[in-house]
Amino acid sequence: DGGATWRSRMLATKYDLLGAIHFPTIDTGFITSNYFNFDIQDSIIYTFRLFRTTDGGTTFDTVYSDSVRTHSYGHIYFIDGMHGYMTCRKDEQSTIFRTSDGGKTWEETPLPFRVTLINIMFIGKELGFVVGYMDTLIYTTNAGKTWLYQKIFDDTTSTPPSYSRVKAINDSTIFLLGVKRFVRCIIPKELRPTAVEEPHLSEGTFNPYFYITTTPIPAVSSMQIKLYGLY
Repeated sequence: DGGATWRSRMLATKYDLLGAIHFPTIDTGFITSNYFNFDIQDSIIYTFRLFRTTDGGTTFDTVYSDSVRTHSYGHIYFIDGMHGYMTCRKDEQSTIFRTSDGGKTWEETPLPFRVTLINIMFIGKELGFVVGYMDTLIYTTNAGKTWLYQKIFDDTTSTPPSYSRVKAINDSTIFLLGVKRFVRCIIPKELRPTAVEEPHLSEGTFNPYFYITTTPIPAVSSMQIKLYGLY
């Protein structure tokens, strides 16, 4: 009912920390959980679990579980009920896992560069984007087999921005949300899964490096908004 009312479901134990959630369809959805404990040497052991529902959240089953010492799993994104992707931080380096059997098994895709990844999403089955710390935007055009690094800003005089979310509004435009920054990126025609007309511009020249910063001012219940790249 559009969020007006909610019903709770007992999904895991009270020691589980639920993380990412994604529903590729109205009935099929996935939720991650990280449970941590200590062994006899007082070393932390993380147990990652992936839950799946096929009835709109009425019931959930554990489809994958992994006890790890050196890495932790992050965000997930499923294209459909079988094909999905997951970010992972392993030995101070992020990597990406993908599955083609609904999360039962995962294949690691090592990255040729050192990055810290946070959020992942796909447009269609082949084109995907992942954002993270220090101006990180990587993308794939072959369903996650290989990934390329895309630098967004060339300003070396300030700390590179970090991004926490990436969201597509259509096949030609994605938005990056970061710390005091909101960035619009136009996807090149050759990368788009379908033919999409260029966004209509009423006047002027389009600037792909346009972005916005926001600074809350709680003392006076207001917010300062700055727009960069306008001309």
